[in-house]
Amino acid sequence: MENENKSEMHEEVDVVRKSSYVSRKADKTERQEKQKRSNKWRERMYWGIPCLIIVGITVWLFTLPRKPVSPAVKGKNHIHATLAIVIDGTPVTIPGGIGIPVGGGAVHIPGAQQVIHTHVENDQLHIEATTGGPLHEDDTKLSTFFRIWGKEFNATTILEKTTLMSGTLQFKVNGVENMEFQNYQMRDGDKLEIIYSSGIVDVTATTSDSF
Repeated sequence: MENENKSEMHEEVDVVRKSSYVSRKADKTERQEKQKRSNKWRERMYWGIPCLIIVGITVWLFTLPRKPVSPAVKGKNHIHATLAIVIDGTPVTIPGGIGIPVGGGAVHIPGAQQVIHTHVENDQLHIEATTGGPLHEDDTKLSTFFRIWGKEFNATTILEKTTLMSGTLQFKVNGVENMEFQNYQMRDGDKLEIIYSSGIVDVTATTSDSF
């Protein structure tokens, strides 16, 4: 009888041991599975975040508003026009070196000079494609020259003079009045005139003329 009890006790111990072993093995397997899942998640994060960033930047670049390129001026990559600015009867001197790096002077500096530039102090504008290709319509706009010069010109303003309070402003192309003002697209050989009058009468000159 005693032997039977001992045998039963051993069997119970074996069952407990086996059960404990199975439980530990199951726990170990579960921990390994969790570790695998964790490693996979970290790996996905490691590669996923940079991919998301790249995709985001690509989408952003493709959705940026793009300035449309104006049509090319057929067969032209270098033209000239002359510009005279007269304010209250006095000609304005257009400086040389506008649109050319300091020290450029009368020398062309490919890739460095602006599309419209002046070489010397006179009224001639050089309109030259900076890439060596054809000029585009935006390149030939008079507003482009004034932007490069850092001055203002439109239907009411020339340099610091404006007609908003008084005065008149005329724009002529080859002697004919033109209402396009800053939007005029210059052509080779054009003679441009901008004439501003404040409308103020020179009393001294009028008085002296009357004697």
